[in-house]
Parts: sequence; C-alpha cells; structure tokens
Amino acid sequence: MNKQKKNIMIGIAVFLWVFVLLPCMVWACDLFDVYFNGAYLGYGFFDERTFYIGWSAVKMEAENIKVWGGGLLWFYYSLFTLLYTVFLIIKIKKNK
Repeated sequence: MNKQKKNIMIGIAVFLWVFVLLPCMVWACDLFDVYFNGAYLGYGFFDERTFYIGWSAVKMEAENIKVWGGGLLWFYYSLFTLLYTVFLIIKIKKNK
C-alpha cells in the first residue's frame, strides 16, 4: 500500500469517527445539563409535562435520546466505523 492510499484511508476513518463522537459529546452535555438544571419531560393529558431533576431527569432524557437521537441507526453506523477502523489497522500492519 502506498503512502497516499494509506493517508486517504486514515482520513476516511477520522471523518467517520467525527460523526460517531460528536453526537456522544452533545448527548453527554445534554444529560449533564438535565441532571443539574432539570427539565420538563414526559407527556400527559393535553401534552402536559412534569418537571424532573437529578437521576430521574437523566433517565427520562436518555429515553428521549434513544427515541429521537437515531437509536439503532446510530448504533449500526458506530459499528460500521469500528469495523472499518479495525480493517484499516489490520491492513496497515499487514503491509508494513
């Protein structure tokens, strides 16, 4: 494998990992904010919401993230990125 092809493959891996790690950082900040500041979560009659704070708020917000944050699609994308990275590492070590 020549150096240019190797650099392109590493660039693709970095690009893929950005879209795996960026949502994780956003979700972590969101859960941190909900834990300390609380949030109106849940659905009631006429779309009423209840104010939650602490771990109960984190639990409710984590459920919202699973539903609205991509859920299974994001998991498959993360798995694909991990497999591509492993493939890349094996290919680079094999050609050394």
